[in-house]
Amino acid sequence: MKASELKTITMGEFIYGKGYMGLFTEGLGNGDVVGIRNSGYIVEFEIKVDKQDLRNEIKAIRCAIANDMRGCYSNTKFYKHEVYLDVKGRYLNELTGYKPNLFYFVVPIEFELIAVDGVNGTPYGVYCHGNQEYTLHFASGDQQRTANGFKESVKAKPIHKDKITYEQMKSVVRKATTELYETRKKILKV
Repeated sequence: MKASELKTITMGEFIYGKGYMGLFTEGLGNGDVVGIRNSGYIVEFEIKVDKQDLRNEIKAIRCAIANDMRGCYSNTKFYKHEVYLDVKGRYLNELTGYKPNLFYFVVPIEFELIAVDGVNGTPYGVYCHGNQEYTLHFASGDQQRTANGFKESVKAKPIHKDKITYEQMKSVVRKATTELYETRKKILKV
């Protein structure tokens, strides 16, 4: 599966299945998919379809928690998680410009254990996509079923409780307009 496919699937799941106000790609701090809930909370979905890329991001999280950049593959990812996790207790929304209320990894089901282990000890959550087996319990006995879709493996906890600001809302509206325009240009070959 390509990242672009999982981004599109994620957007469809949360706009139609979960009733988000809006979803955007590469919006607000360049999150892979950024969702705005009707409550005004911002949810960032980090899409990972490459196992090594997922492990590298988890390493950046561990480096940020340890406050040690050595061995971290990306200064940008280190700083991002340092701000989101606020391990130093000094990053306020006003100082950083953007921090989601909730942060989730979205991964293929095959990466579930890596992602779940990776967010352990953080407020981050994990959604998995793909075929999942589960057991339905009926009075007549258990039956195995397979579902194709989303599974919330770890529920994210709030990073902070502030709602989207007016400036952030302007930014995502601009991003949505740009996405719509660029998509229409590609479709119409203008």
